[in-house]
Formats: sequence, C-alpha cells, structure tokens
Amino acid sequence: MSTLLTELGGPTFATFLHAGGALRWAAPELLDLRVSETEENSSEVVPTPRSDIHSFGGIMLQVLTGKVLYHYYSRETQVLHAISKGEIPKRPNQALVTDRQ
Repeated sequence: MSTLLTELGGPTFATFLHAGGALRWAAPELLDLRVSETEENSSEVVPTPRSDIHSFGGIMLQVLTGKVLYHYYSRETQVLHAISKGEIPKRPNQALVTDRQ
C-alpha cells in the first residue's frame, strides 16, 4: 500500500516511492505527469486512503487473473503513457468467480 496510517500520537504517514513495477499499481493522481513546474505552482502529492483502495484493487485483480495490470504492455513507459491518457486496465474476458465458488 502507498500509505500506512498509524496512530502514534496522531496520524503518521509512511510512503514509498513509486518506481519500476510499482507504477502499474499506483493511483493515477499520485503520478506527477506534468512536464515542468516552478516552485510557485509545485504541489506535494500525498497518498490517501482512496489511492490505497486503487492500489489494493489492482492487486486483487492480479490475484484473481494471475496477470499484472497492463500485462499487454511490455515496457513501463508504455504503461505510463496509457495511464496519462486515462486508460484503465482491460477487464478479463471471462468471469473470474462464479456463484458456485
């Protein structure tokens, strides 16, 4: 998860950098896709419970399908480009879980 919430005298946030393979599971709002920024318009990107839910959903989709998100792209730059265009991972062609399961 991108954020770890703990109660140690108030909320504490621990984060990790989204690098390498973690890009596939990162919530789009956590990726700084701007070409350039100045100190005046810079804004800190902070993981939230909502971004954690996005990441967890991606993990669960991988668990159920056995395939990483955006498995049809071989390079991380392709994944980043797809995310920047608003593309979401493709849904599986068949049901992953049936009522009998």
